[in-house]
Amino acid sequence: MLNNLLSYFSPLTVEVPFRLRRRVTQRIAGNRELGYVYIRIPKAANSTVTKTLVKYSQEEIASDEDGKNAKSSFVNWTELGCLTSSCLTKKYFTFAFFRNPYSRVLSAFLDKMANGSNQFTKKIAKRIGGQNWSFEEFISYLEKGGLYDDIHWAPQTKICPIPIGDLNFIGKVESIDQDLKYVIEHIFGKESFMGVDKKMVGIMGAADKLDDYYTSDLKKRIEVLYFKDFQLLEYEP
Repeated sequence: MLNNLLSYFSPLTVEVPFRLRRRVTQRIAGNRELGYVYIRIPKAANSTVTKTLVKYSQEEIASDEDGKNAKSSFVNWTELGCLTSSCLTKKYFTFAFFRNPYSRVLSAFLDKMANGSNQFTKKIAKRIGGQNWSFEEFISYLEKGGLYDDIHWAPQTKICPIPIGDLNFIGKVESIDQDLKYVIEHIFGKESFMGVDKKMVGIMGAADKLDDYYTSDLKKRIEVLYFKDFQLLEYEP
């Protein structure tokens, strides 16, 4: 109960949309012994990054194709001894991986909304009606107030509790092999990197499907909705 209250009222989450604060703090993956804090951004390869971190720390976990077991292996964020972002960046090597907004939004749609049997889809459908949405209908829903309904499509710059410019390292999904190599060697030592432990199930492949879903109009609407992501994460609209 106390941890939930801290999630909502800690200085660390003051810039995060209120309804998403608990979900954000649940995605602060910290390791005190190794001295790092990874901010897990949903739909930005966080399963792959998490699996890779756990693999190199040589922790024993059960079979983990989708990364769920790896995600549960980190300490609770309150055990890191920090309630502010400045404290985290001073005490730990802080980093996050981000993704091009076009492919991230499409991935969220394919994963959470296009599948009519998905429990999340049913929850949204019950609240606002409709279930078998087109991608355009999904974007209209975001424009009408749904942008912060779920962390999987909320703007990345709004769900990172550490200001983007204060992170010790910013990785990109589009250059994950190179960027994750830097992270692993920073944490585990030079020449320790021996490859990425990629997520093996539930892959949406959104980056290869952009032309199938986006019109020029939909691209422009995404650019408006995710303006700060394009700007602060330096993605070209």
